[in-house]
Amino acid sequence: MKSEPKVKAEYDSKFDILYMTVGDPTPSEAEDIANNVYVRYDVYTNRLAGAIIMEYSKRNKEWLAKILPKKLGKHLPNLAV
Repeated sequence: MKSEPKVKAEYDSKFDILYMTVGDPTPSEAEDIANNVYVRYDVYTNRLAGAIIMEYSKRNKEWLAKILPKKLGKHLPNLAV
């Protein structure tokens, strides 16, 4: 049985952007699903590749978890203020 790809989250505090990657990095295209919230899909397989969330510290995490694909929504980090 094949295991689920690992979700990795990296936060850029200087620009307040959260980058999320599913599995190994891959060429991808982004779809804007909300104001400055992008979900990325592999250009070859259309597999979920990750997300980019601008102004992450100002976002409601419950709302983000609802609009993001489930695989990503459950991996949103809490930031220390």
